[in-house]
Amino acid sequence: METDRMIAQFGRSSLASVTGAKGDSAAIQKLQSALSAEGAASKEDSAAVRKTCGSPPPKSAAEKRLDALDQEIASLSEQMRKFDERIAKAQAKEGSLTQQQWSVAMERVTLYDAATKSKDSDGGGRKKKGEKSDDQTASKGGDGKGAGDEGTGEVIYVKGFTKAELEVLAKHRAKLRAALR
Repeated sequence: METDRMIAQFGRSSLASVTGAKGDSAAIQKLQSALSAEGAASKEDSAAVRKTCGSPPPKSAAEKRLDALDQEIASLSEQMRKFDERIAKAQAKEGSLTQQQWSVAMERVTLYDAATKSKDSDGGGRKKKGEKSDDQTASKGGDGKGAGDEGTGEVIYVKGFTKAELEVLAKHRAKLRAALR
């Protein structure tokens, strides 16, 4: 409580001096370091805690294993990122898309795939206001036809995609899913 009052008082007095020196980065940095020093534990504070409570216990085997798994996950994620980058470069080189365009396209296809997985299993996309779940036009679009997934799928409406994108993605859904696996 006393520290909070002191910080507030220090802040008010320092703010007055800093506002007089607008643009003075040295004064602002001095103020920030003083404020952070008040909030952080000092070496003396840490020593006092260690003296009364003892040093922290060593990490358990489970904590060490968890740390090792975290490092392994980070390493594998980096390997996957590099692999994806090499694929994107190769695809961009072969096709007419730049690496950035290829990456955006892959992201959109992946988002579409994830959004339609659950909708495929529950039998439909977003329902229009007033339509019942047994209405066959609910997942097909306004005309009730939809675009085919090699003759079996229908357009599933997903937020963030244009009608043209959805029709093309629905038409090639099975091939895209096979390629993503």
